[in-house]
Amino acid sequence: MHTYSNILPYFVNIFDDDEWQLECGKNSLVNSSERRYLDRDPQSHARIGQKCDLVITSNKLCWFPELLIGEVSGGILPQCSAHKAWEDKIRLGIGLRDVLVRLENELPGINQAVYGVQVVGYKLKVYAMVSREGLFHLMLLYECYLPATLYEIYYIENIWNVLNTLHSKVRLLEMNILNLNRKKYNDRKRNLENQPIATVQPVVIGTPITKKGR
Repeated sequence: MHTYSNILPYFVNIFDDDEWQLECGKNSLVNSSERRYLDRDPQSHARIGQKCDLVITSNKLCWFPELLIGEVSGGILPQCSAHKAWEDKIRLGIGLRDVLVRLENELPGINQAVYGVQVVGYKLKVYAMVSREGLFHLMLLYECYLPATLYEIYYIENIWNVLNTLHSKVRLLEMNILNLNRKKYNDRKRNLENQPIATVQPVVIGTPITKKGR
């Protein structure tokens, strides 16, 4: 029994939005791919980004910022090992770091947390990452259990509340990105309008006379 069958319906129902793109499975992160291409020969072999089990992307901007990523640490039967869960947590932190770095490169001065989720067995964990003074901080925000039997059906209400709160935080993150992107465009437009027009005439270079022209 795979964990996807327990957690995926909640994300599909809560994060189902025409303006968002929900991708499940092993999807490559654009942020990690861009980071791996820095200071690299463009003629060398292509390098894909880090793969995540869950990626939610905004379709409102042309550079498609990634709003939420997730890792599913194995199935329930058999349950994943503690080592696998720890490795997936590290992968999630690296992916959130790349998401945050890309946001800071596109929108200098942004002061916003990014969010990620990890599913370990019957437990759902929600993380946030912020950047302060050149350091990246990964914090655990919420933690709840998934129902394993009908006797734990009341866990659904807790999961619903946690994911609804996460949905509102992701929506607020998207609104801040849109506002900063609009402010960036207005600042560039204002700088172009205030920039004086160059009056220097270009130097005209005559065509060399060929032998036939002589």
